[in-house]
Amino acid sequence: MNINGRPHYPTVVPITPPETMGVNIYSDFEALIMGDTDKELLLKTRQAGEITRERFLREEQRRGVFSVDMDAEEEAKAVEIESVNDLKNFLPEEGTGTEEL
Repeated sequence: MNINGRPHYPTVVPITPPETMGVNIYSDFEALIMGDTDKELLLKTRQAGEITRERFLREEQRRGVFSVDMDAEEEAKAVEIESVNDLKNFLPEEGTGTEEL
């Protein structure tokens, strides 16, 4: 390319690579191909108390039910707090005549 009759060369800007680089390769294809039967079994296992709430959430997350940015530990804690608060709503208040004599 010529500009004003003289050759023009594009400016070369050096690129400095990062000190560390990495590549994540997805390899958990088993989680994606598991069918509804496996999800039902996972739910039944949780309902039977054989796995923790956090493990259940992590497995569902692994299977793509929940987004990858969900923190299973924080979610399990939030559910626990909600459960306690919901229980408080069903307990009778003092002075309502439902106390034991």
